[in-house]
Amino acid sequence: MSYRKSLFFVLILIEVSFPCFLISKDQMDNEKPVHYDDFLPSDPDGKKHLSSLLLQIENQKTYEEKHWINLIRYKKNIFGVYISEVDSEYYFLSNKGNENPKKELFATLRSFFAEEDFDSEEILHPQCSFPERYDWLKKQLGFDAKVLKERKCKRFEAWKEALGGQGLRIVFSSYYMQSPGSMFGHTLIKVDSQFNESSELLDYGVGFAANTGDVNIVYYMFGGLTGRFPGTFSIFPYYLKVNEYNDLENRDLWEYKLNLDEEERARFLRHLWEMRRSHFDYFFLSENCSYHLLGMFDVAGTNLSLSSKAGSLVSPADTIKLYLGEKDLVAGSYYRPSMYSKIKQKLVAMTDLEKEYFWDLLSGKVNYADLEGKEIRRSLVIDAILEAYRYKQIRSKKEEEDPLYEPTLHYRSKLTDTYSLNESIPVSIPPEFSHSLSRASVSLGTSSLGTFTQLQYRVAYHDLLNANKGHSPNSELQFFNGTIRKYEFKPMEFTSMSVLRVLSLSPYNSLSKHLSYLFDVGWDTVLYKEKDPIRDNDIIRKQAGNLEGLVGYSFQNEFKNFNPSSTFSVLIGGKAQGSAVFQNGVRYGPEIMLNYLWEMGDWKLQLASGYYYFQASRETESFLNTAKIRYSITKNHELRLEVASQRLYDELLFSYQYLF
Repeated sequence: MSYRKSLFFVLILIEVSFPCFLISKDQMDNEKPVHYDDFLPSDPDGKKHLSSLLLQIENQKTYEEKHWINLIRYKKNIFGVYISEVDSEYYFLSNKGNENPKKELFATLRSFFAEEDFDSEEILHPQCSFPERYDWLKKQLGFDAKVLKERKCKRFEAWKEALGGQGLRIVFSSYYMQSPGSMFGHTLIKVDSQFNESSELLDYGVGFAANTGDVNIVYYMFGGLTGRFPGTFSIFPYYLKVNEYNDLENRDLWEYKLNLDEEERARFLRHLWEMRRSHFDYFFLSENCSYHLLGMFDVAGTNLSLSSKAGSLVSPADTIKLYLGEKDLVAGSYYRPSMYSKIKQKLVAMTDLEKEYFWDLLSGKVNYADLEGKEIRRSLVIDAILEAYRYKQIRSKKEEEDPLYEPTLHYRSKLTDTYSLNESIPVSIPPEFSHSLSRASVSLGTSSLGTFTQLQYRVAYHDLLNANKGHSPNSELQFFNGTIRKYEFKPMEFTSMSVLRVLSLSPYNSLSKHLSYLFDVGWDTVLYKEKDPIRDNDIIRKQAGNLEGLVGYSFQNEFKNFNPSSTFSVLIGGKAQGSAVFQNGVRYGPEIMLNYLWEMGDWKLQLASGYYYFQASRETESFLNTAKIRYSITKNHELRLEVASQRLYDELLFSYQYLF
């Protein structure tokens, strides 16, 4: 058995036989945390040495050191008091450790003198449970390893050896709008191993994710926004994530090699081991999959302060910008296209005739004999067909290959024509080019009710008119998008608030078969005529709760180039609104929406038309037609002109949008 294989089985043995990484929260709930605030060794020499070291810590104020603060993940709250971001009590060796760096350091040092034999599968001696704390304190204090009785941490050393650690990469996985948990993008860490230089897919990945369990979509979104799920670190074979992201979910991967020296990489692994029994409350918009990776590198690189540079809202793309913003931290990047992107690369390179034969072959309208004598690159067409067969098999989650795969492979082996294709040209745009998350805008407008001014604020994330660069094209993901408006001679109104709005206009074709959809919940402004015996019927604006859901198809000349300019969508569904102005306090009915998008350079145009048949609830039917033009001054500064027409009301709006 090779050396690498033996190490692989060692790691599997550690994971299966000794479930120490990760230990589930359920397992930990069955244990009581051990605190060492009052512990003293029984050995007189040990007591004397401990007292000397505690005095040394007090004199040096070691507990104020930046590395210690980073190790325990302390952050100051609004009152200037340290609170650890770790939400697991098992990470702390003092009963006040989550809020007191000094007490946690004292308890940590005391625990290293512990004399018990720790032979449980889950529990190790503190020296072996917290190897980075031990290594750092040993260097800071220079304690006597003989008096302290330094332990041999065989399980940790075997785990570290099997993992490798020749290099570290941060990996960004692009957005996948067909799954709620993947709409934000994702980052993970790839641990390069010296054993896999020719087969790097066998390396390991490190990720931080929410343990959501089996919950419905509503609680999934609510729990993710409010920190109801525990987030934990995990280790997995990298090829599994490549298969999941690249193949199953059509997500391109961007790998960024980090310039860390040997000691920094070792420090990262020691701290990763310390995280095995810990969890953090998971928040989609802040303490998420990307944020806590920043903390790992703050520990690894003692000169780094990545997590402190993150804002109150953290997106995976924004953390990539933080890594790239550190001088000499990123040594280079590598693009790993998804299986669907590889097919798209080939289709974009084809002539119109080659594309026609590709689709006809895929649908069974023609066979290989029909390709003979045609002025096409048969090898290019057949290579794309083979990848399409594999793509369809993976998407269907069937073990059986397409019955045409083997005959097609045999036919391909006989072809001698060649073609050139640069697969390093990215289909998607890397995340560092994305715009910022939050948005504030100021607008001036004129309408059927007179002139008005408007202010708008969006907490996050991206809307249909924002630039697509670094984001999922033709999509919206908005949280808490609120608008206030002031009409001339009228009081200020709270016009609308979209608590959550998700829109995906992924183009449909016979290969991907993506559906388009819209979901919107919040409140909006509705209009009606108030009957008054003294005045003429006046148009009145009132706020109403809003719930909307649509599904349909989008169409695009997707394979003309990597950045198609126009998309047309048809969606149908329903809309419900609640307000006292309605007869029964609510109106609802079916809805149809048409949408057209066109983008060229810094310009983007959206034409949309919606029809609402509220007569189903004995209310008047309605419609909304809009035309919007956006010009990007820079990626974070936009100008917009919008025209809207609906029943009883028309308006023209000009706005400046600032993203930050």
